[in-house]
Amino acid sequence: MQPSTPIANLSQPAAQPAKNTGSQLSSDNEVLPKFQHLSVATTPVAPALAGLQGSTSYSGQALQPLASARVSTEDYPLTSRPVFPSQKAFKPFQANNLTEALKQSGLEPVGKVLGKGAFATVEEYKHHDHSLAVKIITKKAQGEFEKGEIEALRISSHPNIAHTHAILLKKTDGNSYALIDHTTEITDEIKQGYQLAAVISDKVSGTELFDLLNTPPRIRRENKMVIDWTSDIAEALNHIQQHGVVFRDLKPENVLISTEAEERIAILVDFGLSKKIGLSRTRSFRGTYEYIAPEVWQCKLHEDFNYSYSVDSWALGSLIFEFITDFPPSYCVSRNNEVILQHRQPTIREWKKNTDSFAELDDEQKIKLMKKGTSKLWVVGERPAPELMELAAGLLRRNPVERLTIQQASEQLLRLKQPKPIPLNQAMHPEASA
Repeated sequence: MQPSTPIANLSQPAAQPAKNTGSQLSSDNEVLPKFQHLSVATTPVAPALAGLQGSTSYSGQALQPLASARVSTEDYPLTSRPVFPSQKAFKPFQANNLTEALKQSGLEPVGKVLGKGAFATVEEYKHHDHSLAVKIITKKAQGEFEKGEIEALRISSHPNIAHTHAILLKKTDGNSYALIDHTTEITDEIKQGYQLAAVISDKVSGTELFDLLNTPPRIRRENKMVIDWTSDIAEALNHIQQHGVVFRDLKPENVLISTEAEERIAILVDFGLSKKIGLSRTRSFRGTYEYIAPEVWQCKLHEDFNYSYSVDSWALGSLIFEFITDFPPSYCVSRNNEVILQHRQPTIREWKKNTDSFAELDDEQKIKLMKKGTSKLWVVGERPAPELMELAAGLLRRNPVERLTIQQASEQLLRLKQPKPIPLNQAMHPEASA
């Protein structure tokens, strides 16, 4: 897949996959560079889920909801521990600059930049023996107290979500700083007088999913890997949505594959575009072109359109589609009354048109497109599981009401992770299957 590029270069197809630097949307008229090599995450222990491990065969399993296989955070042991004392009381302090404020908070810079973007840089810091990733806001962001990082304080205690320990605020008109965590009560006075200065999270060893999919040697696809990682992502999104937050920016760049556990685990990072909506809806144009749902595009053109949690379902379906074919659905074009998958970067004018063309297909047509466009990087002798393609098609329905929810997807994926029962005659006479 060709990664998204700065707006000036969207019409220039690249010959080789390269690390992207743009096409993340912050407002109707602004395009933000995407973070690169962002190493911010929890430090999880490999999940030990009874009945979900072992050799797995996916062929022939029907997609059915799980009645009682939900996995709560308590089922996963975490090695991530509190780094700072509770910040329940709002205690401003004086510092000449941000670096000094971080030092007063017990953080020492390591001198290593982990990522850069239009609005922030991510640097490595130490707090005693604890390695941390600090996202430093370099440009004033709009709606600081609506930013997703604030919500991340309260919902990031999950093995598949980057754990945010604390946030550093700066007084808008002075050198007063304050460190807050999930216990801090943020009053209207604080909202009006302070702005986001830095986000302090765990740093773990890991590789961006984008790099695994696009940087040589590109990872070989197999059903167990795709289902396991997609299940991790769905669990994270489900946890977020249960707290009334829509993520709005799922993409390979925002998924880390942790190398600290025995099994490689997918971890969601960067809450920069997420938003707490509860039971309401929103209409702001946010996301990354490749993974934007049709209804979000409509919000850019029509004032009476809005959206809710279903945009995360579309993005998850797009990611599964990309696992299968190397490209997200936004690379599909309509030619001679037929939708085909093109292997070049769409121009800025093509993103919405391509997304609409693909969305008009029914489930069967989308599955047919996945079969025809299956990546050559699948391991020899293995093809994408039919159930995986059915799931992707269900997540990629045009009508948000008909689209599978993240919880439904999570349940389906957990079921696919379960070992296929061994027929009784094979269990009694294993030599018969040899």
